Amino acid sequence: MDIRDLKFDDDSFDVAIDKGTMDAMMTAKADVWDPPEEVVQNCNREVNEVLRVLRKGGIFVYLTFGQPHFRRRYLDRPGTTLEIRKLGEAFHYYLYIVRT
Repeated sequence: MDIRDLKFDDDSFDVAIDKGTMDAMMTAKADVWDPPEEVVQNCNREVNEVLRVLRKGGIFVYLTFGQPHFRRRYLDRPGTTLEIRKLGEAFHYYLYIVRT
């Protein structure tokens, strides 16, 4: 199934987890500060679809090495709250929690 076009009804899930999907879509050989339009569209489509299938009060959990200045643009949406937690001692991971 394509994360950009989920075959589930609206409001189907309480929780969605991403560990690697958005990261894989962001591997285009380009400037990470100015990603290609295809990357921007794909990442936005993923988040749009995840938010569509989450119930009111649902949670989207995204674990990544991607720092907030590279990921926030895709996750911070009107009508949601975004929490970001930094994990680890030296090499950090980031836990993004989007609440609907």
